[in-house]
Amino acid sequence: MFSAEVEKRSKEHENQRQESERLALRKKDVRRNVHKYDRRGGGRTKASGGGRGLKRIRQQKEKHAELAARTSARMELLLNEDAGCVEAEGAERTFRYRQSEMAAAVPVAAAQNYFDLQLEQLGPYSLSYSRNGRNLLIGGAKGHIATMDWREKRLVTEFNVREAVRDVQFLHNEMLFAVAQKRSVYIYDHTGMELHCLKRHSHVNRLTFLPYHFLLVTADDHGTLRYLDTSTGQSVAEIRTRLGALKCVAQNPRNAVVQLGHFNGSVSLWSPSVSSPLAKIQCHRGPLTSLAVDTPGHYLLTAAMDSTVKVWDMRTYQPLHTYKMPRPAISMDISGRGLLAVGRGRQVSIWRDVFSQKQLSPYLTHGSVSLHPVCL
Repeated sequence: MFSAEVEKRSKEHENQRQESERLALRKKDVRRNVHKYDRRGGGRTKASGGGRGLKRIRQQKEKHAELAARTSARMELLLNEDAGCVEAEGAERTFRYRQSEMAAAVPVAAAQNYFDLQLEQLGPYSLSYSRNGRNLLIGGAKGHIATMDWREKRLVTEFNVREAVRDVQFLHNEMLFAVAQKRSVYIYDHTGMELHCLKRHSHVNRLTFLPYHFLLVTADDHGTLRYLDTSTGQSVAEIRTRLGALKCVAQNPRNAVVQLGHFNGSVSLWSPSVSSPLAKIQCHRGPLTSLAVDTPGHYLLTAAMDSTVKVWDMRTYQPLHTYKMPRPAISMDISGRGLLAVGRGRQVSIWRDVFSQKQLSPYLTHGSVSLHPVCL
């Protein structure tokens, strides 16, 4: 009994010692980081001049500023600036890991986000996420339309329009979405009820929505770019680009400039207030197949039929890196954390840190049905 009690006390003492060491290291880190949040111009200032009341006010301001800096330094310990990632050991490579293997290895809460949709009969599919990232809209080329809450794996609505679907796009929230069908663009609500038919927007290939301007942008086979105000239903602009059919469309989230990819390998930048392109970039020698812009709006990625993907700096309009793919990329998209997804046929490859330096191999790969666009 005595030996067990001694061992128990020694363990408690060891735990207290380790806890005190952690607290000491934490306080040391806080003291080290206080200067980053100090807004007093490099330290404490001497209160000179004035009466006692003025000196007291200065001293109180000094105390409040020091308390704010220390509190901010302590709160920095709770910030997770570096996102988690998959790391390989030894000679292993992360792109060889399968989704099912990773789902079995991660915690249960993270594994619940993994799901697979087997939709091989009515595809290929276009897809769109709502702005909060919770709702998923899919549209099959053979008329299949469905919306779902992917976190709860709950189907919201599903129907078939019985004609070709070229693209789908959520509007300002998950309650309304647009579908580019064979002849016209239709607006539906979350129950699948048809609200509007935009007959002037015919033979549309691609859709995109400018959330801060409430503008629905359509690009059609005749090379016409149209802007529609979804709040009033009025047409804002109708621009004839005279550059052939428009099948590659992307928007810059930073300034809402629409970027179009053309068959001659060029990219043009458009705004509804100007009838001519804001700028033109000759990116490839062959037809473009997909465009993508990162969230800050600094980088543009272009894919062409020559099986290359290029990274462009939109501040200088100069190429940074060029990637050679086994097959032409059908679709691309960039996540909020800067991961690039490239869809090639039935395979999707995920690339990491493509903007900072050229990568020799993809970060992850996944074999699936071809989707457009690939959204993370």
